[in-house]
Amino acid sequence: MRRWIATHSEDGSALLFVILLLFLVSGLVAAMVTSSSTDTVVSRNGASAAQAQAAAEAGLNHAIDASRTYLRAWETNNFTDTPAAVSRLLRGSDDILNTTDDGSLFWLPGGTPTPPATSVLGGLAGVSYSARVYDDDDLALGNNWTAADRTRTGEGDVTGAADPTVDHNGVFVVRATGFARDQTRVVVEAVMKPLPWPAIVTNGNLDLNGSPQILGDGGSVHANGNITEVGNNARVEHDVTAVGDISTNPNWGSVQGQVEGGQLPISIPPVNVSDYVSLAKYRLGSNGRIYNAATNTLLCWSNASCGTFGFNWTSVGGSQVSHMAGIDRTWDPGGTPNCATLNAALAAAGIATPNCGQGVYYAEGSDVVISGNLGRVPGNPSPYAMTILADGSVRITGTPHLIPGRLVPNILIVTNGDLDMAGTANCIISGQARVREQLNLAGTMTLTGQIIVENRWDHSDKVTGDSKVSGSATVTNDRLAVYDFSVGGWREFRR
Repeated sequence: MRRWIATHSEDGSALLFVILLLFLVSGLVAAMVTSSSTDTVVSRNGASAAQAQAAAEAGLNHAIDASRTYLRAWETNNFTDTPAAVSRLLRGSDDILNTTDDGSLFWLPGGTPTPPATSVLGGLAGVSYSARVYDDDDLALGNNWTAADRTRTGEGDVTGAADPTVDHNGVFVVRATGFARDQTRVVVEAVMKPLPWPAIVTNGNLDLNGSPQILGDGGSVHANGNITEVGNNARVEHDVTAVGDISTNPNWGSVQGQVEGGQLPISIPPVNVSDYVSLAKYRLGSNGRIYNAATNTLLCWSNASCGTFGFNWTSVGGSQVSHMAGIDRTWDPGGTPNCATLNAALAAAGIATPNCGQGVYYAEGSDVVISGNLGRVPGNPSPYAMTILADGSVRITGTPHLIPGRLVPNILIVTNGDLDMAGTANCIISGQARVREQLNLAGTMTLTGQIIVENRWDHSDKVTGDSKVSGSATVTNDRLAVYDFSVGGWREFRR
């Protein structure tokens, strides 16, 4: 009897052990299944996050490229300055303030979809992005700027209030959102800041001598070649940079920025007068006649008849300052226009609001010499608004006071040859100059604006060798031109 009880007890213990073992194995299996499911979810979430991140960064790069391409075409788009360009971008496709398309980019060449529309990334199902732009003081960015913040950054309107569709400082924000599965979103932003070009930039070498004054926010000098010397008492308010070497005079004046060779080149756009001819109001013909550029109507046919018309322009055939092939005439507005006579004659010839012959002049197959005191004579426009587009070279002497004849874009001179400026202290001009060949800036004149020298070749002999800045001329770059923007900072949000 005792033996039977012992055997029964051992069998019960074995059964209990088996049952406990089954529970343990079941728990382990359940844990393994749960762990596997968790790993799958984590892996899926990680993949979704990575896809949303990639989509957001792709959208940001896409939007930055589209915005920069549009803003760099400032001449084509007729921007007067950097804030004007950014404001136009902020207004969207309809160019109207405070409408639903503000900040949209879909209307730009190669633009991005505007929320809630998206663009699929690389054919990946459920992975896409959208993007738009904001002014840096827009409250929608969540920065909660105060009036003091807007004043400090140069943003906001004159009252210090937020002004989300009118830019004041050239800074804007690009925001892109990347989408992936399981409602995964990543938002990235980049702050875009204007990258001003120098007051003088040349695609070749530059001789910087004498005591010029290069001033203003963009008061820098750059050469894609070498800068051979900085003269005595020269003052450059910001940077002196070159792709090649900089050889400086130990007596030069102070430079607040860097003086450094071995820098990256600036990509200078090609200079072609033909790109601007459509802006011309008057054509100075290679045959010595002046025409209404829009209608090709003859206005006057000789120096005598043009004088009777009231024009101050005269021309000499066979006279050149450039000696370029195809250039066989020089035009000179050295005289003073007779405004009463000229306005009446031009109005009769179909020129609307002639305003004493001010405007854009295209010198066809000709050089241009601007001398005398145009823009300073009582009874005539002062300063005189005149933009020069010359197939040949342009030379400025004397004491003219000139501003661009067309403020949008703000171009004073475009020349397919050289630009030689050697005016006196009372020579005051403003605007942007585009030079296909070389520059010579001398004398004591004052220029407010910017000079871009393509240095494509050296066909004109008005300026030979390298571009030169000498004398004590003053150039103040007021940053009217719009060229490029750089990423000043970025941040990321995960949701």
